[in-house]
Amino acid sequence: MNTTSTEGVDRSGQQFDQVHEAKSRMRRGLQMCRGRDFQQGYVLLRAVAENPPPGLEPPGLFYSYLGFGLAAFESRYNDGAALCERGIEMEFYNPENHYNLARTYLLLGAKRKAFARIRAGLRVDPEYRPLIQLARELGIRRRPLIPFLDRRHPLNRWLGRILHAMSGRRSPTGS
Repeated sequence: MNTTSTEGVDRSGQQFDQVHEAKSRMRRGLQMCRGRDFQQGYVLLRAVAENPPPGLEPPGLFYSYLGFGLAAFESRYNDGAALCERGIEMEFYNPENHYNLARTYLLLGAKRKAFARIRAGLRVDPEYRPLIQLARELGIRRRPLIPFLDRRHPLNRWLGRILHAMSGRRSPTGS
């Protein structure tokens, strides 16, 4: 006699619901992190990380934001950096992951690593505004126009001023 059990169907349906709910919380958490309600977004991401349903495969961005939150709110800098690095391993092409690792390195006090991560992220997407803004805040400069000459060399300074004047942007000093 062939009997079918609804128990297996119920379990798989329940597992599907759990994965769906976890994905929904991840989406909300990521949106909140991006929308500047970072602490509440981190709480949602952490809840998913602490009790992941079987079959859930979080994206790299999840690990990236979770790592930055771990560093920012729990002062677990090395663990946070490791999670951000995992996010980059999964999605190296996403500049947001590089941005979160750079910010985590800054919390850790590793400014050189942060500079390197900013550069790596800008190689992925040279137009990603948060990385550009972070680079400006940290004072990352462009390479000199003539790289084999020192940036203070008169020729580099003169060419830089001409290029700056042609760009139409004002200098920070207002001149």
